[in-house]
Amino acid sequence: DVPGYRFVLTTASSLSEAFHCLAAGRFAGIVLDLHLPDSAGLATLERLRAQCPGLPVVVLSSDARPDLRAEVRRCGAEEFIGKDEPVSRLLARAILYALERHRASVLHAQVRRLIASSPDGIIVT
Repeated sequence: DVPGYRFVLTTASSLSEAFHCLAAGRFAGIVLDLHLPDSAGLATLERLRAQCPGLPVVVLSSDARPDLRAEVRRCGAEEFIGKDEPVSRLLARAILYALERHRASVLHAQVRRLIASSPDGIIVT
């Protein structure tokens, strides 16, 4: 539990089922296992990012090697959690951090586009 926040989770047992759920509803983010019956490894994350580029992703995996953690972040995940870590609080915090980083990234991109499209100076206070 994280005070002040409420999560509603939807589960899918395969990547294709996850795509079906994502098409049918609105989601704030995704928690992704890299090893699913119909997809394994970084290809799982890459396929998900291609289908849902705008959603923050937290990867959950039993393989917690440091090089995999780094590669997952390079492939677009906001966070990585090893399955052997204490999951309940760690997962809730990771989801919050991923959502906040994603929101900040979206706002940053909006400001950058605004500045780039303006022929005049802009002062932000």
